[in-house]
Amino acid sequence: MKKHSAWERLFLAVDSLASGEGAILTRLETVYVSHILALNENEFQDEKTRILFSNIVKPIKEGKLKKGQLSDLTNEEARQISKNIVSLFVSINEQTEYL
Repeated sequence: MKKHSAWERLFLAVDSLASGEGAILTRLETVYVSHILALNENEFQDEKTRILFSNIVKPIKEGKLKKGQLSDLTNEEARQISKNIVSLFVSINEQTEYL
């Protein structure tokens, strides 16, 4: 029995969001650069996790992450993305894959 392929990255992302230094935008920038950019949408098979991942990477696709910094993102948007990261981690944590 193995964890989902994205489990470790998302665990570290959640840990960084919860215990990192600085404002929510700063912590989210760190999470994007250190963990989220390494994930691929093909790692998420069910509709719920695909939608969550799509919402998480939306600022990246919109070009709001440049040189490791987020632009044109409010604190409220950053909080919602952070909640989506936690929700995605919880969703894949509940899944067990047999490889």
